[in-house]
Amino acid sequence: PFQIQQIIKINSNYLYSGLLDSSRFVLCDAEQKILSKYDVFPGESNELPYKTADKNMAYLNSFTSKNNAFVNIIYDSGIIEFFKIKQDSITKIKEFKFNDFEYSLIHENGATRVSSSKDNTGFIDICSDDKYVYSLYSTISWKDNEELAYFGDYILIYSWDGEPIKALELDTPLRGFSIVPGTNKFWGWGHDSKGLFFVEYNF
Repeated sequence: PFQIQQIIKINSNYLYSGLLDSSRFVLCDAEQKILSKYDVFPGESNELPYKTADKNMAYLNSFTSKNNAFVNIIYDSGIIEFFKIKQDSITKIKEFKFNDFEYSLIHENGATRVSSSKDNTGFIDICSDDKYVYSLYSTISWKDNEELAYFGDYILIYSWDGEPIKALELDTPLRGFSIVPGTNKFWGWGHDSKGLFFVEYNF
């Protein structure tokens, strides 16, 4: 791998993602033996003439897991994906795409950066409990407020099988959030002209 950015444990195995040079996701056992890889990118990006590591740079992600399932969001996009691991094989069972994710990779000064043409940030954060998956989503346009566009104004709730449950509109846009285990509450955080703030919400 070129650079690993996230590792989660799924049953007795480990799932990796990041700026990998050959795959989007890699599943390994406890001895770091590769069990399977997942190489398919959302949409038309599989046809684009970029290296896998460059595509992974554009599709920076975060995921959450439960038993043999994991759910992945792609930062700065409207894409959320639901996966199951069966017999050590990674299978996508559902995908939602809320906006077109068009990007280009620009190479300059020895580095690669991503340029996107869309107006809103999309997914920002994700967490879960035993029942549901919670994702923080921004509908705020960069053109209207570039700084606030990186704050989520909705929490989208799904089942682990990818069924939409509820969309909660927030009165205070958040930069991140976390479920409080065993309760119907979550903590959110952000920052404004007064500095860092925390809020508590009840579902």
